Amino acid sequence: MGCLCSNPLLCPAADPHPDTPRQPFLPGLGPMQRKIDPLRLMVQWYVHAVIPTYPEVGAYNETERYDWDAARRRFTVTFEFNSGSFDGPLRAVPQVGWFDADDSFGTLWRVSPTLCGCALPVKFPYYILDVPDDYSHMIVGSNVGSSSYLWIMTRAPRVEPARLEAMIDTACTFGFLRDAIRKREHDRPVPALE
Repeated sequence: MGCLCSNPLLCPAADPHPDTPRQPFLPGLGPMQRKIDPLRLMVQWYVHAVIPTYPEVGAYNETERYDWDAARRRFTVTFEFNSGSFDGPLRAVPQVGWFDADDSFGTLWRVSPTLCGCALPVKFPYYILDVPDDYSHMIVGSNVGSSSYLWIMTRAPRVEPARLEAMIDTACTFGFLRDAIRKREHDRPVPALE
């Protein structure tokens, strides 16, 4: 999930690419109302389609990795991508997240960007909108300011075109605009299992 903060280096506030369609705020957007095990989502994810935040415009090889920290009851987010091309500079946006204590479904997350290793004092809402029973993909949305954002991710760097289109169709049922969704490609090798 891209970073949603007020830092101009990390946020959607000042889009340098005005030709990228903006997704209007979706007032009815909210987390899935089906119980999941959010710990099963603590893995490496490959972003295949996105309504981009500021740093994600022009991103390649976009990945998210979630690592659960049981002692601190939170997870770290490692959001990485190449900027501008497959061999562009590698950018990383560290974040930290929590499962919302008032959500019994495990589908409402709160995420804060970090600066110098410390979480900033703001927790942006991220909604898990769709996760199949096998946890092979997830669709995530967020409302911030006057816009809504979207991430469609799988556990593999490649996805069949028909499967990706089906996930995009699902995202559109939540009100996301198809012409605001950008597909992503990956050419990095799959990381070794730890």
